[in-house]
Amino acid sequence: MFYASLIGCHLMMKNACFEMKDDRGPYETEKQCEERIDEMLADTIKMWLKFKSPIAVTGWKCEKKDGVST
Repeated sequence: MFYASLIGCHLMMKNACFEMKDDRGPYETEKQCEERIDEMLADTIKMWLKFKSPIAVTGWKCEKKDGVST
């Protein structure tokens, strides 16, 4: 199973970063996870623009975890 997450950082404070974890997954394939990452990026950017937040997405990942019950 694959778990999607984004990393966001405040533009003025390099150490002020946080992880945004997907609440819909996990996903059976890495491709499904990557598609969810694309959705999360688009939604996050819209939200930040709407509220004029000085935050940038600095990373993302689809983390594979085997044997984890959901």
